[in-house]
Amino acid sequence: MAADSTSGPAAWVAVPVEFLLQWDDELVPRDAGLASFGAFSSREKTLLRSLPGRAPASKGAEAAGW
Repeated sequence: MAADSTSGPAAWVAVPVEFLLQWDDELVPRDAGLASFGAFSSREKTLLRSLPGRAPASKGAEAAGW
């Protein structure tokens, strides 16, 4: 997945964002995931990384069902 495919639409997102990134994902390179996160124009954004085989360490993510 190229960062270019998400950077355009992501720029329109101005609501708070909680972005979960699988740190060593087999399908999405880390740089592409970080670029997608950076493309959001929201002033309130949080990057959560998920290590392989582990659940995210955020109560917010758990509450949201992620």
